[in-house]
Amino acid sequence: PPPPPPISTALGGGAVRPGPSRGDQRCPPTLRRRAVLTTPLVLASAVAPQPASASLVRDGMAAFAANRVGESIALYDKMIEANPASKPYLWQRGLSLYYADRFADGAEQFAADVAVNPNDTEEQIWHLLCLARQQG
Repeated sequence: PPPPPPISTALGGGAVRPGPSRGDQRCPPTLRRRAVLTTPLVLASAVAPQPASASLVRDGMAAFAANRVGESIALYDKMIEANPASKPYLWQRGLSLYYADRFADGAEQFAADVAVNPNDTEEQIWHLLCLARQQG
């Protein structure tokens, strides 16, 4: 049978082919396992927050803890501007929006969070709190 298709890696577009190599010899099982196990790690690191983004989140949390809520919102918004895909994961921004009395924006933030993480009941509760405060 023909060898299986290559497992692409995010490292320079190379591929690992677990099929035959060097004539009739096959790749050792450890190399095949290593390729299969490391590929998700490489892909995860490609979508993980970059250090600057992580710094913005930490700075936003510190500003919120120091009661500089407006500053924390600006930092989270800067993060979203740099990485729009991060928005649904910034539940901290939702808290800041709630305490800034921006309930419609907070409800939107928590709804986005719940959409990607429907099992997180805390964000669902914050979403409902924002809606309740928005409707009076």
